[in-house]
Amino acid sequence: MPNTHSIRHLTVGRIRGIVIVMEDTAIVYYSLDGNTDYIARRIAEKTGAKLIRLETKRAYPRKGFKKFFIGGRDALFGARPELKASLPDLGPFGNIVIGTPVWASRPAPAINAFLRRAKLDGKRIALFACSGGGQAETCLDKMQALLAGNEILCRASFVSPALKKGTAVDDAIDDIVSALAE
Repeated sequence: MPNTHSIRHLTVGRIRGIVIVMEDTAIVYYSLDGNTDYIARRIAEKTGAKLIRLETKRAYPRKGFKKFFIGGRDALFGARPELKASLPDLGPFGNIVIGTPVWASRPAPAINAFLRRAKLDGKRIALFACSGGGQAETCLDKMQALLAGNEILCRASFVSPALKKGTAVDDAIDDIVSALAE
């Protein structure tokens, strides 16, 4: 599938300051604490990609012991909860960015549901995971294993990016955008 990218504004150096319009790109993500949402929105600002935020019908606890116990248990056992909205038609998109928080070294259950139910084949995919310092690589490995038949363009991990903004976060976002633009 050909890429339909155009450069809206050009500056010297890294991608910073450049907005690449990628009409064939969707960002599918789940966020509980806002870190994954922060990264997804930053990528969308640089690409014009369509944002698709997944939400579960039964909300996960946002704090305390239950947050870690219920969320971790569901992630550990590969739960695929019912989503609030039906899965979007991803047929028109050649590039898909998939983002998740890391729960018990695994993708969040909403992402498990998406990866197992969505019709993804022959897509160009970028993966990212946000953690508080946990096993992002293990999480990304599990996501990639469910995406056979697709081209994995890049994988990125972030540690509390909404709190630890800076050059390292910006550079990793730029790397994702660059991989999508190739």
